[in-house]
Amino acid sequence: MAPPAGYLTTPHAFYHQYFDANGASITADINHIGFTADGTLWLATRNIGLYYIKDQRIHQFNESHGLSSNICKDLFVDQDDNIWVATTKGLGKISYPSLQYTHYSSHDGLSSDGITSIRRSVDSTLYIGTLKGLCVTKEHQLASPVLAPSIHLRKVSINEKDTTLAHRYQLTYDQNNLVLSFMGISFKSELSYLYRLQKDAPWIPTDNTYLRLAELSPGTYHFEVKAQNVNGVQSENPIRIEIQIAPPWWETLSFKIALFILLGGCISLLAYLRVQQIKKQEKEKTSINKRFAALELQALQAQMNPHFVFNALGAIQKFILNQEEDEASDYLTRFAQLMRLFLDSSREKYISLSNELNLLQHYLALEQLRFGDKLSYRILTDPKLNINTIEIPSMLLQPFVENAINHGLRFKAKEGLLTIRLQLKNEGLLVCTIEDNGVGRQAAAERKHQTKSAYKSRGTTIVNDRLKVLNFIEEINIQIKTHDRVNAQNQACGTTVTILIPIEH
Repeated sequence: MAPPAGYLTTPHAFYHQYFDANGASITADINHIGFTADGTLWLATRNIGLYYIKDQRIHQFNESHGLSSNICKDLFVDQDDNIWVATTKGLGKISYPSLQYTHYSSHDGLSSDGITSIRRSVDSTLYIGTLKGLCVTKEHQLASPVLAPSIHLRKVSINEKDTTLAHRYQLTYDQNNLVLSFMGISFKSELSYLYRLQKDAPWIPTDNTYLRLAELSPGTYHFEVKAQNVNGVQSENPIRIEIQIAPPWWETLSFKIALFILLGGCISLLAYLRVQQIKKQEKEKTSINKRFAALELQALQAQMNPHFVFNALGAIQKFILNQEEDEASDYLTRFAQLMRLFLDSSREKYISLSNELNLLQHYLALEQLRFGDKLSYRILTDPKLNINTIEIPSMLLQPFVENAINHGLRFKAKEGLLTIRLQLKNEGLLVCTIEDNGVGRQAAAERKHQTKSAYKSRGTTIVNDRLKVLNFIEEINIQIKTHDRVNAQNQACGTTVTILIPIEH
């Protein structure tokens, strides 16, 4: 037999000791009770949620069943058998008999989540006591969809100076530090914000009610910001501001065009100056070539100097007077051939080494006929030299050979010897040595001063000038070195002239 149910009251609360048909009991501080139309008893406890007794059986409804909080301050059953529960975490509604639970909080417009009491009138008006005062609303207003929050622009500052509010700002390149302040309005919810700087850019969340845009680069920005409540509902009309920051003057199109024109002008000027420089160089080169031709003519004239021609004609006259017709004819033939070789060589800047040696052979043969036994010579050629392919400046060696005969060997009492050596060194350097065993340069100069000859030989001087011009216009480096020879007694015994000719050219 089940024990009887009993009810007790105390000065502080209604204390309920109840035993159901199975002997189960409820021991709790009960803040309020209510009955549904079928006689089910509902109990609101202080800290363990709700109990309801139906068909003499005890049932519990707490946080594990969806209740907002187990601390229940009040309970009210309306005419539709809905059980309204005031908790410390909002207002709850239990639809009976389905026991479907609906929760309302400050996000739904209540002034506080701490609910202390609840009543509902016959016209569905809810009277809700909260820790922040009384809320009066209709039930359908609590259940209505959450309205979209609105958002408003409050302040715009540029470089830390407030400016008027506008939807478009045109700024200079150094007005690129902005602060935009805004505010969202929503009756039922706390708000967060979303913003972006371009229309197609992703939204960036923030909880701040201002946005600092620092060191913006030149360009156009389409700033947008909108509010969003906890239910994810966003502002229908975001704030939209167009910000145009002009580039600095040195990055503008007009400056770039002017710079392009200026650079084009500079390039044109440089090209013009370069053309003029080339023309000047060509003119100088033409002048040098003319000078070179003049030097070649002078060289030809120097080689056919009056002494040589006079001596040659004198030798021919001697042969004729002595009725040595064959010798005179041979000498005259040789003289004519030498003149022809001189003329041919004068037309070319370069001739083959074989042609130069041929000219020397003819010249030395004539000089040997003139001096007789007092002059002998030899030409020594390196076997490695291909005299037919190697080219040297025309009429280069003859003036030095002539100089050795007329100023070195001419004044020698005994037989004079002239040696011409041609050697190949370092695979690219032709070394030509003209060596005599004459009286030496100093003695030759003294003899010349004593004879006071009116003729001054300029053959070697002209050759030196020709070589300077050749080295310049042909970019070669032909060198001439003169050495005075002495014997063991330190007496002059001749002169050696060395000519170094690069043959890669």
